[in-house]
Amino acid sequence: MLRHMKFLPAVLLMFLAGCSSSSDDRLVPAPATFKVQALHASPDAPTVNLSIGSNTISNVDYKAGTAALALNVGTYAVKVDGILPGGPATVIGPVNLSFAADKLYSIVAVGDVANIEALVLEQPDTAVPAGAVRLRVVHAAPMAPRVDVYLTAPGADLSAAAPVGTFAFRENLGPVEIPAGNYQARVTLAGNPAAVVFDTGTITLAAGGNLLLTAVENTATGSAPISLVVQNGSGSSQILDVATPADLRVVHASPDAPAVDVVVNDDFANPLVPDLSFPGFTPFVSVPPATYNVKVTDAATQGVVPINANLDLVAGIRYSVLAVGNLAALEALIAVDDPRPIA
Repeated sequence: MLRHMKFLPAVLLMFLAGCSSSSDDRLVPAPATFKVQALHASPDAPTVNLSIGSNTISNVDYKAGTAALALNVGTYAVKVDGILPGGPATVIGPVNLSFAADKLYSIVAVGDVANIEALVLEQPDTAVPAGAVRLRVVHAAPMAPRVDVYLTAPGADLSAAAPVGTFAFRENLGPVEIPAGNYQARVTLAGNPAAVVFDTGTITLAAGGNLLLTAVENTATGSAPISLVVQNGSGSSQILDVATPADLRVVHASPDAPAVDVVVNDDFANPLVPDLSFPGFTPFVSVPPATYNVKVTDAATQGVVPINANLDLVAGIRYSVLAVGNLAALEALIAVDDPRPIA
């Protein structure tokens, strides 16, 4: 019995020592963090790599926004490298930026290549109130003028509404919190509610969203000068003007095929493209986005249909439909064209 009593103090000391070590580990505070996201908004710049210290976000193309990256608080060297055929070239930085705790930073590359710069936005990284959505809007379209921004109920009369703000290139509005729900966003020339240059149509803003909306130059189809890139912390998406069409052209690339008619949705009496001969091609034609049935027939009799294809045409995309191969094995090749010039 005495031997067991003598043994207990040693055991207790070992136990307490173990508890002390574990407790010390728990008392070490977690490092303070911030979040940072980036957006490529330079309309004529190539794909880029963004470096924040030793962290690199690769192959960011125009209108692409990154997810928010969580990093420890501190000062980081930030630079942007354009990806060129001869190798990467630094177009922004490196510049040392200090990042504070519990903040969300957005780094937006704005301007054309000749005037490219980094626009850095900072806001608190806090929870969005229940039933609300948080918005911040940035004007990053260098060719667009000073504009008014309206956010209304769908179909509201702008002449009876007040803009949420007026801003020019490089300026921003917000952040502001509004009730979640259905809205219509419209952009007009400053001071002229009748001069609508961009219209989202009805959009749904879901509760809990912490959104950065960036107006960028429209380099695709349609007459609207801008589109909106939406970042939500996990990536990005694009909102086009509600009237944005798809663009379509047809190319006769079959060397031994006769002249052809291109017929859409079986309207043989009114071919979309009549009597197209090798090696001819049409200009781009704007059409509403939809699924179309396209048939290529011989122009002389419309009795032979070597190509019969359903095309899903998406708003904002330019398509080339090429009739390729020799007549005995004629087929349709669908190509997507990107008209954006890259410096």
